[in-house]
Amino acid sequence: MALWIKICFYCKREFEASHSLANKCSPDCHLTTYTPKPRRVTPEPKTAEPVPRGIVGGCRRCGKALKDAAGLRKYCSLTCRNAMKRKARKLMFRRNYVEPVTMAVLRRRDQDTCRICGEPVDFSKRQPDPRAATIDHVRALTRGGPHSYENTQLAHYRCNAEKGAC
Repeated sequence: MALWIKICFYCKREFEASHSLANKCSPDCHLTTYTPKPRRVTPEPKTAEPVPRGIVGGCRRCGKALKDAAGLRKYCSLTCRNAMKRKARKLMFRRNYVEPVTMAVLRRRDQDTCRICGEPVDFSKRQPDPRAATIDHVRALTRGGPHSYENTQLAHYRCNAEKGAC
């Protein structure tokens, strides 16, 4: 019987698995080691003296003058900020691109099972159905993982969303 050296999804320790679909080192691992991400706490507004507003710098996208005395603003509007976020995301994907990954090849390789939970994937469902098929990156693209077959796996929409950008 072939043994697989895997890394536990929850505690990040190496373990030997009897099949390639195993994603945790023991049945109780996720109960003892998983802690949800802490919620973001919004800071209380500062009660300092009002600062007179002046024109400082320009928008990083369009160059329009910004009215910001503290110099904290980078963009003139949400439109410019969102456009720059989209541009940065596209550049990140281009930088991490290695090869085209298709669902058909992943289906054959992963035998129509979710590599996170081990249950069968229903290909008749479409997102946002929790049982729909998605391509999951083992190491997220936002964390520097490549877009290749070595770094991708078949997963349910729900499992992929719960995993987040690990």
